[in-house]
Amino acid sequence: MNPRAEMIAAERETRPLLTAKRLAVWCCWAALLTALLAAISPVIGEPLDLARALRDFSFDGNYKTADGLIFWQTRLPRVLAGLVAGAGLACSGVAYQAVLRNPLADPYILGVSSGAAIGKAVAVLAVPATFMAWLPVMTPALCFVGALLPVMFLARLARSGRRFSPVVLLLAGAIINLVLSAAMMLVQVFANPDNARQITYWWLGGLDVTGYWTTLAVLPVMLLCIGILAWRSRVMNLLSVDMLTASHLGVNVGREVTMLLGAGTVMAAAAVALCGPIGFAGLLVPHILRQLAGPDHRLLVPLSAIAGAGFLVGCDILGRRGLFWMAEAGVQLHSTSEIPAGVITALLGGPLFLALLARDSRT
Repeated sequence: MNPRAEMIAAERETRPLLTAKRLAVWCCWAALLTALLAAISPVIGEPLDLARALRDFSFDGNYKTADGLIFWQTRLPRVLAGLVAGAGLACSGVAYQAVLRNPLADPYILGVSSGAAIGKAVAVLAVPATFMAWLPVMTPALCFVGALLPVMFLARLARSGRRFSPVVLLLAGAIINLVLSAAMMLVQVFANPDNARQITYWWLGGLDVTGYWTTLAVLPVMLLCIGILAWRSRVMNLLSVDMLTASHLGVNVGREVTMLLGAGTVMAAAAVALCGPIGFAGLLVPHILRQLAGPDHRLLVPLSAIAGAGFLVGCDILGRRGLFWMAEAGVQLHSTSEIPAGVITALLGGPLFLALLARDSRT
């Protein structure tokens, strides 16, 4: 039997059978829920004449009504940014968890998002605003360069002569995250008040996006990287079980790991460039889907992309209107302002991370 046939046979023994019907059913349900959230998100908030806003569409940005300006330049770009960033973060988490063979792996926890944030800080402080306006891909590019720093360190650590378990690599990534977070605080200390305030608010992670240029700049990158993960999903199944077995079955482990980590890093950096370092989305979504639909990456990759998009849009809805709904219910609050989506994802994902860490420590 040739290596490819052995790989397919081993995959069938370790994974439940995935049929086209099962794939379509799961993806259709996820797409339906995501579409529902994306449809209601622009109309949730302060009263808006939707019919007037839809009639006031303009390619050149000259809107005749306030409703048209709010809908087309604020609310709709926010939804699109959430869809793109959510899909990228969830799939980035899938890639890291498959390569490191650890459900705790997440680009935020490993310091990748913090490294990308350093690139964003450089874009804010060192690159002229006029240049950024003419070249919207500059911010994602700088974020990618910053995200490479922790990835290169972790790859160097993994390829050294010593044997490091995935848990050790995870802890090393957490330490890198702390160091880079401290570096971001130092940048804010030396920045002028306006830039420091901008970086501080952006560091919380939110979808306060205006216009479409940044989203359109990162969208092709996200689609390409998600396509790479879907293309290599069979290999991800083997890598998530055992790299030695995958190597014996003919998989070029070094090349595949580099490709998958590269795709995950690019998606995390693009998401940070778009909406800031939103944490735990890459941990929460793949873990829940893995429990519901199984560990087969042929299903997990497209399902994570769809569900991750809806998850971030839903968190944004909760952050925008959560305090207002609590006040309407009679809860005494000093403010009903917006909560960034990154805070919501941290409140949801943090307890899950601790629960998974406690479970792994007992096994």
